[in-house]
Amino acid sequence: TLVHLRCLDIQANRILKLENLEKNTELEELYLSHNGISEIENLGGNAELYTIDLSNNKIEHLDHLDHLTSLSELWMNNNNIASFEELKKSGGAEGAGDRVS
Repeated sequence: TLVHLRCLDIQANRILKLENLEKNTELEELYLSHNGISEIENLGGNAELYTIDLSNNKIEHLDHLDHLTSLSELWMNNNNIASFEELKKSGGAEGAGDRVS
């Protein structure tokens, strides 16, 4: 297994669910745009993530991000997020250094 993996780019691969990333505890960058992901889940072991690109998926809610204290870039454009209130869940609307897209 690739337990020391720091960057994973699996964009446009028809991925429907986030899974099997728990052992990649050193993962810092995760690029998953242009897939069919509908829920943010199974990132419990990835506390080092500082960049996540989930743009162009089917996500409706910004859940399961609270533990990602190093997260500074979250790309969520072209999803099914209906309300700006969802940004409050991620903490993305706070902090001058954060970029939320």
